[in-house]
Amino acid sequence: MSRRPITKEGYEVLIKELKHLKLRERPKVIQDLAAARAHGDLSENAEYDAAKERQAYIEGKISDLESRLSMAEIIDLATLPRDKVAFGAKVVVQYRYRRRGAVPARRAGRVECGAAEDIRLFTIG
Repeated sequence: MSRRPITKEGYEVLIKELKHLKLRERPKVIQDLAAARAHGDLSENAEYDAAKERQAYIEGKISDLESRLSMAEIIDLATLPRDKVAFGAKVVVQYRYRRRGAVPARRAGRVECGAAEDIRLFTIG
């Protein structure tokens, strides 16, 4: 399994999300399932079906986060060169032909992308 670079901040965001899912969302969906089971016939129970779908989503998200974190290699940005656009570099993306104008962003690895709105994965070349 190859290691994937991630910033300390990105790692902390993923850990926080994982803890939230495990300590808040997972127990809540278990309670929802128990309450839906108490209503009786599960074959026509929309609450039970919704709770099962939510449980599958949460478990999938937990599995994804655990996988991403297991591959993560925390990179100290202070040790990286500041004269190039490299991992962790903060840049401003200027759109020449769009109305969006300048968009601040930070170059990150695949593990971290999507963890925060100001992080984008840049593929150069």
